[in-house]
Amino acid sequence: MSSTTKNVRPGAGAGEPLDAIDERLLAALVADARISNKQLAELVGIAPSTALMRTRALSERGIIQGFEAKLSLAAVGRSVQALIAVRLRAHDREQIDRFTSRVPKLPAVLSTFHTSGSVDYLLHIAVATTEDLRDWVLDNLATDPVVGHTETTLVFDQTIRDLGPVSGVLNTFDRLGLDIYSADTIEELAEKVGLPPQTTRETIEAFNAEVSDGEAPGAEPPKRTLAYPVETGPFYALHPLVPGITLTFGGIMTDDEARVLEPDGRPIPGLYAAGEGAGGAFFEDYIGGGALSMCLTMGRIAGRSATG
Repeated sequence: MSSTTKNVRPGAGAGEPLDAIDERLLAALVADARISNKQLAELVGIAPSTALMRTRALSERGIIQGFEAKLSLAAVGRSVQALIAVRLRAHDREQIDRFTSRVPKLPAVLSTFHTSGSVDYLLHIAVATTEDLRDWVLDNLATDPVVGHTETTLVFDQTIRDLGPVSGVLNTFDRLGLDIYSADTIEELAEKVGLPPQTTRETIEAFNAEVSDGEAPGAEPPKRTLAYPVETGPFYALHPLVPGITLTFGGIMTDDEARVLEPDGRPIPGLYAAGEGAGGAFFEDYIGGGALSMCLTMGRIAGRSATG
């Protein structure tokens, strides 16, 4: 018998809680399921290889069950929405099976909820007109012998909780105990974090002017991917926030014994380099955890080389 090890993070079984990276990946995918893996990785702050492995693992664990297109019901001629509470005449298996095998599959039904309390089911449907709604209830529920009572409520508006990337990022920083500031205007936000309002406004406007097709190569500093105009509030700030370097794509030239080399390739006696200080391992991208691996591996090699 053979077994296959799946790409899941260590210790992550089907019932394991999500960590901060998983939550940020899911939030970004909920906001835009068509985002590329490269864009997803940059948005979450991980390597593309890690993003791909994590996303596959979330699918294998059954957390990601698929991707769906969001439709404008009004644009497809189904602008009238309603919630219909249904109570069955009896609660035996035969009547329940008969109802669930037919009604939830009808074209107008968007969602079906089997509930507790005074009603048995709650249907969310969408049709073209109120007349169509009346006819749908009469044709599909009122004449069904297993249905004892219905109550229809029109839906005027629907608000879906924002689970986009901003929410995921804010939740992550909130758990870390970092101060998060928000405001409806750039100037108000600048005042909250102690920045000059006019200068902050001008800086953001200069950045917005450089944004084109998801890039801002002329901005200071330039941004090559996921560059979007900062235009619509509310606006958020984490302060103080400073940049950090994970690793460099260049560095001191070394050999396979971690010895530092002269420009002509000769090793410099007694001089070794390991980890981020040593070049040659990474170029356009890096594998998640690669910097730590280089520190541990080349550090051990350097120590062994130095001691003979």
